[in-house]
Amino acid sequence: MPRKMVVRQPDGSEPVLTEVSTDEAQLQELVKKIPDLISVEEFGMVGPMMVVGRETSLPSGSVDLVGLTQIGEILVIEFKTGPQNPDFRHALSQLVDYGSDLWSMTYEEFEEAVPLRYFASNRCDDPRVKGKSTLEEAMLQVWPDSGPGESTEFRDTVTQRLKDGHFDYVVIAQRFTAPMLNTIDYMNNSMPGSRFYAVELVKFESDSLSVYETRTTRKPTHKQPSRSGTTLTEVTFMEEIENLKYKEALQSIFHKCRGAGLKFPWGTAGTSIRASIKDGEPISVGWAFPPGRAGWMGLTDLTLGYEPQQIQRAPEARSGLERFVQTISSLPDTSKTNRNRLDAYTFTPGAVVRNRNEIVEALTKVAADVML
Repeated sequence: MPRKMVVRQPDGSEPVLTEVSTDEAQLQELVKKIPDLISVEEFGMVGPMMVVGRETSLPSGSVDLVGLTQIGEILVIEFKTGPQNPDFRHALSQLVDYGSDLWSMTYEEFEEAVPLRYFASNRCDDPRVKGKSTLEEAMLQVWPDSGPGESTEFRDTVTQRLKDGHFDYVVIAQRFTAPMLNTIDYMNNSMPGSRFYAVELVKFESDSLSVYETRTTRKPTHKQPSRSGTTLTEVTFMEEIENLKYKEALQSIFHKCRGAGLKFPWGTAGTSIRASIKDGEPISVGWAFPPGRAGWMGLTDLTLGYEPQQIQRAPEARSGLERFVQTISSLPDTSKTNRNRLDAYTFTPGAVVRNRNEIVEALTKVAADVML
């Protein structure tokens, strides 16, 4: 039975819209032109998505859409029509086949086979990326606030995803049945590293109005623990965070801080946040570790501050670092660390969410100060 929707208009009228069928090609074109219809933020990613492929030819067939997130996650997207199980199974198997085609490509091979071919084709009508000769050029057009640090992180993440075969698979349909959603759940729990999503894209119409609605009906719910002794990346770090608001806040903080020139070297437990100084080694001004896990010196979650001993090799950075800690200490819901070696404050996940803008401002300010 078709679903209904009521849309309140500026004149106060409330027309009733009815679900109508759409063909696969129409939906593909719609998402290609308006990538925001796929809310990757609901997936725990940084959006908006950049479309880098439409009907891209691979050995297994033609991928409906290929997308990239701002930190380099690769989305392989397939559309299906109708609620028939055979059709759904075919779409799901195609996705895995396409993933096997992309698996083990180098960054350069992927760039040539997917985005550059798309940018040069008549299927691409996005003026921001049309005709671009490198993926980095396109990235800077779609996400203009990206800096050199983000470009490096983006390339590294794409490279790692291709190497590991860890892709994000999205099936888009007008409707999913319970057995279909159960299959998605099974895939998410039996294929560590890859993630599967079911997204309904529905068109509603009345005599004078038509609207589209997207809803994520299935996504991974399990936590992927890091393997002991394995170096984390930003992607694997974020996969350990189940609190979506906290994840989004950290992603935003990391992204904006890289734009300010801060570095994020990753280890087996987490990352430090480092600011460059003149004629010397970078100074750590923060540390981040996955929820529920202690890292260097027993620190947890997000800790901001510095190690006073570092000033011995960078005395010119003293005033900037002291102002940084003074700012951090004045923020609500922080607690001073009990580590004698550090002048630093720890933020719980909730405190990070509440203070995200102030944290970014403080970090970008200290990055500029210590370079003077």
